[in-house]
Amino acid sequence: MRLGSQRYNAACRISTMAQRSLLPAPYIAGRFKQVKNADKPVRLALFVLFVLMPLAYMGAVLKNIDFEFVFLAIWLLTGVLAMYAEVQVKPKAKLKAFHYLSLGLVLIGVPGLAVSQPRTVALIYLFGFIGVILIKLIVVLMIIPRCLYESNVSPVRVLIRGLLTGALLTCVINNVLYAARGVTILTPGRALFTDWFHPNAAALYGSITVLAAIIEPNLNKWYKAFAIGTGFYTLLVTQGRSSLFSTLGILAFLFLLELVHDPKKYAVQGMLWLASLAGGSVVLAGAIRNLPAIKNIEERTFQSDDPLAGRLDYIEFSIEYWSKSQLIGFGQKQAPAVDSFWMASLMQYGILGLFIYVVFYLVSGYRGYKLFTSKNPELRLLGKFIMMVTLSFFVRSFTDDNHALQLSNIVGNVYCIAVGLAFLVDPSSKRWMTQETGKLPVPQGPTLVRPEPAG
Repeated sequence: MRLGSQRYNAACRISTMAQRSLLPAPYIAGRFKQVKNADKPVRLALFVLFVLMPLAYMGAVLKNIDFEFVFLAIWLLTGVLAMYAEVQVKPKAKLKAFHYLSLGLVLIGVPGLAVSQPRTVALIYLFGFIGVILIKLIVVLMIIPRCLYESNVSPVRVLIRGLLTGALLTCVINNVLYAARGVTILTPGRALFTDWFHPNAAALYGSITVLAAIIEPNLNKWYKAFAIGTGFYTLLVTQGRSSLFSTLGILAFLFLLELVHDPKKYAVQGMLWLASLAGGSVVLAGAIRNLPAIKNIEERTFQSDDPLAGRLDYIEFSIEYWSKSQLIGFGQKQAPAVDSFWMASLMQYGILGLFIYVVFYLVSGYRGYKLFTSKNPELRLLGKFIMMVTLSFFVRSFTDDNHALQLSNIVGNVYCIAVGLAFLVDPSSKRWMTQETGKLPVPQGPTLVRPEPAG
């Protein structure tokens, strides 16, 4: 017995020395065989996208710096990190036709710009813009999804928690700046600071903070409560009506979707939520209605002579402008700014470009629904997230010019990563099913099992 124990201890020491020297903690049997900490460049690339990018955007706006050059630097850095991650991880997931066809989105607006602005300067700008967009699409639709696909933990939670971190940080900074300048939900009117981004842009981060915190099931309850409260406060202090109404509508849509697919589980939850909301509304209705922010939202929506804040005039002007080049439009950024993605797309990309955009969203949303019907809870979460953001883009695009290809939009970035990941995995796959964490994998060495002594 003593001899067997000595041999076992010696084997453990040899194994430990081998792991520390000859073998740098590789993945063993059944895991992708890469060295320890190969996920670090992936983490760093996601940190740049989720945290550094919104901070750079806010800093550029606050300091009146041309943020296009800032984002050029950000995307070049992200591209380098993503390519380094590709080399380190060596992902084996094969790209599908969707990934390659989606690269064609960079060509939207090219025909219109070539026709309307056939000057050398315009063409140089065009190729530079296409280059940056192409880097973005390759990074978020191909490289990062393939690296995340190899994870032994749920990449869905990595994305949701990363997005939540960036959006929540943006909301906190926005709310602190507003408060420092004397603007809260208790002050009348709506703040529009010339050295800060538009309240509708801040409201988008409030909306996505609420939605991301609600759909992540394993989030710490106190962190979840803080994120939801901060997100709703941001929606109220910025008075972003489209974001506020779309958030409530999306929550109702997601609940009904869950109710249809699992009525036994969600019927009881629905009754409890309705009872709680009804009771809370009765108790707090007076206090909520008397908030200056709520009063101002009601006045702008129901008592104003122009509840759409001049957007009908924008639509009329956009249709007249677009009629001069209906098929291909006038090219990237060759149209006046309007508060509507649909109108801006018609003017810049024409019917053809807008149709391609709509097809991209419809295909992505349908893929999300297919994953939502999977028996794999992680894929269901991925599908729910894709449908949630697709619906958010669709609803808000009537009154805001936001979309998945904006270089400064972290919501669009994480959406493209999620969609790229969705087309890599089969809906019937059991990948990541047992994982409940949002952390990237930490490689472990082999485990030696002590044999039972004979006799």
